[in-house]
Amino acid sequence: MAYVTGVATSATDLKTAIINAATANGWTEVATDILNNGVSFVKLAIDTGLTIQGGTGVSGSSLTGAGPVTARFFEAPVLHLAGNTPLLSYPLTYHIHINIDPSDVMVFVNYQTEYWQWACFGVSRSLTSSPNGSYYAAECRETNPYSNHNSFGFPHSFTIYQVSRALGPFWPGCHGATTNLPCAIDLGSGLEVAKNGYSRTFGQADLITNYLPVFNLSLTPNSWNGEIVLNRMVITRQRPDKFLSFVAELPHIRICRNDNYSDGDEITIGSDVWKVYPLARKNVVNRNGVTWGNQLINHSGTLALAVRKVT
Repeated sequence: MAYVTGVATSATDLKTAIINAATANGWTEVATDILNNGVSFVKLAIDTGLTIQGGTGVSGSSLTGAGPVTARFFEAPVLHLAGNTPLLSYPLTYHIHINIDPSDVMVFVNYQTEYWQWACFGVSRSLTSSPNGSYYAAECRETNPYSNHNSFGFPHSFTIYQVSRALGPFWPGCHGATTNLPCAIDLGSGLEVAKNGYSRTFGQADLITNYLPVFNLSLTPNSWNGEIVLNRMVITRQRPDKFLSFVAELPHIRICRNDNYSDGDEITIGSDVWKVYPLARKNVVNRNGVTWGNQLINHSGTLALAVRKVT
């Protein structure tokens, strides 16, 4: 529906840019800093950085039915102090994608040339008998997310440590961990938080994750022609019998590799245009990031997101 880019000189500027882009393209500011598109209610606020929290409604100037976790663009080291990773700093360049059917907003910010953060909110597409529900997600849920294992990379042998950060929207983390991710979705009974992992020993009905692209990502880009797979953002729920069910998807977002793509490159497939962004900072040498343990890095390998671009 729309693609908007510009420069923000502060967190307040970034918040204003997101609200202006959304309200110009189908969203309504129903209370100060609270957006609604008919299904999803989202509040933007500022503490140490820009925060995002979803809800089920609004009462006066307050969000009601607030989700169980606050997502944020965090003004702290992108990944860790290792390698002197810079703080999020202004001015920065923002890229805002607004899509419809279902309606959602995806935001990327780029600062100090090669560093990125992301956030998104809106409506997911239900893959069950429940109606489409709201969701929100961002890269971090804390102002200081580095209290435990804090690596960032590709799940190798189903294992990756990332306690309070999300590699991508509803992307799995540590095998066997249950830490809340900065992602929440309404599957018919209110906003519930995504968990940081998948384990065959859990049997937790409330576990939400996006585990399916792991195998495709390990095989791309194609060694013959260099092409990549744009993997659907399918969200799964673990059933009590420990199998997984498809419950929702984010149809305007894909997870992929960016080995052969520069930041912001575009891929055209038929009538669709997909814009490719690194998850944090591209590194083609260590393309899988971290695969085990508390290894501290300042990049995201060649793991990337592609977002539908409509102008």
